[in-house]
Amino acid sequence: MTKDIVKVPVRGMTAEEVLTLWLQGELYTKKKELTREELHQRCISEALAYVSAIDEYATEVWRPQLRQLWQAVVCDEMFTNALVMKKGRQRGLLNRYVMTAIVFYLQALDIYQNVIQIELHRRLENVNDRNSVYKGACKYQLSFDQKRRIRELKDFLASRK
Repeated sequence: MTKDIVKVPVRGMTAEEVLTLWLQGELYTKKKELTREELHQRCISEALAYVSAIDEYATEVWRPQLRQLWQAVVCDEMFTNALVMKKGRQRGLLNRYVMTAIVFYLQALDIYQNVIQIELHRRLENVNDRNSVYKGACKYQLSFDQKRRIRELKDFLASRK
């Protein structure tokens, strides 16, 4: 015997009616699928929140413009697809491996100074030691075009100071 699932708007129901349906096993929920644009916007906000943990390590020259630089990087079409995990359990989540690779490249460009990579990683991941993101970041090396694009964005923002 199979049950037919009928979509019922819950908004017009009282809390007691919803609870009764739930207790009877008659209430089912469906996870809302995000559109591509909603997923992209969520990824941008997660990326900016993720890197905000290391703002204090930015050089004095770059600290006022750091948020602009990161917004330019994560909103750039070249990085849009790379910032979202494509496979596995973390599908649809922020690709922290790529974010770590970008942070390490920005450190090489002297955006972040007087700090070692492991310390940046500890602050990003809020851990005391290396974890899989740190160890796996070397597999997610930035391409030549991606590095060039980051340098272009950096130089453009530097010229606007």
